[in-house]
Amino acid sequence: MLRPGRTGHDRAGGANEGGVSAPPKPATFLKFRRKIEGDQPAVLRWQLDTYEGRPFVNARIWAIGANDKEFPTKHGITIRATELDAVIEGLSKIRERLRGGA
Repeated sequence: MLRPGRTGHDRAGGANEGGVSAPPKPATFLKFRRKIEGDQPAVLRWQLDTYEGRPFVNARIWAIGANDKEFPTKHGITIRATELDAVIEGLSKIRERLRGGA
C-alpha cells in the first residue's frame, strides 16, 4: 500500500536530502505501437523498474496524447524479479504451441 505523498515509484531523479542517489529511471526494452479504445494510438511498453529497492518488470499500455507525449494508463501487469523465469518459461511454451508444437 502506498504511503501518503507517494507516486508508486521510489526515484526522485537524483540524490535526496541525505545525499543517497535515487535508483535509475526505468529502462525500456520493448515498445509496440497499438491502437486502443477505438482509434486512440498507444504503446505497449516493457520496462525494468524498481519499487522500494526491489526490481520488477512493468508491461503497461501508454496512451499517446497531444504532441506525441506518452503517458501511462492503468492497463498493464507487474512481474516480480522472482517470477520472471516462470513467466519466460510459460511464454516459451505458448510460443511453441503457436508454432504448431505439442
